Amino acid sequence: MENVNQLRTMWFDPPQRRLAAWREFRRSLDTSNIEDTCNRIFSWWSFAPLAAISIDPYNVRTWPSVWEMLHQGDYCKFSTAIGMSYTFFYIDEKLKNNIIRVYDHENSDIYTTTLIDNKWLLNYNMSSVAKWTDVQDKLTVQESWACTDIVEATKHNVAVE
Repeated sequence: MENVNQLRTMWFDPPQRRLAAWREFRRSLDTSNIEDTCNRIFSWWSFAPLAAISIDPYNVRTWPSVWEMLHQGDYCKFSTAIGMSYTFFYIDEKLKNNIIRVYDHENSDIYTTTLIDNKWLLNYNMSSVAKWTDVQDKLTVQESWACTDIVEATKHNVAVE
């Protein structure tokens, strides 16, 4: 498991150090135990200091790449889920990995989540990874994108269908 004190302070380091920390973190991951990997990725991104809205959750064309996100250092309840999804993508492109904007009926809130293998939901709450089957009745999916499409769109600055 990652050093909690380093995770708390890493987000305030200069951009090059944040990018290097993310690279080192990715290299420490594998997908042989997907539940553990989900928990580690969720934990890593959960230490990002949240600000007001840092991305437009309705305009995918404006979403930054993970490198831009980490370089800029601006994170919110929408962008952290995207960062989690990007992290999965760059350790295993073949993994079923979707970014989902949801409406949460219990909390009357809208945010993005990351769904891995149609089973594990990251960014549903601030404390743990949830099983999709346990929470899907509490959420309305507003829009869903395959991470591969988002990555391609950020590379070429094109619209995602």
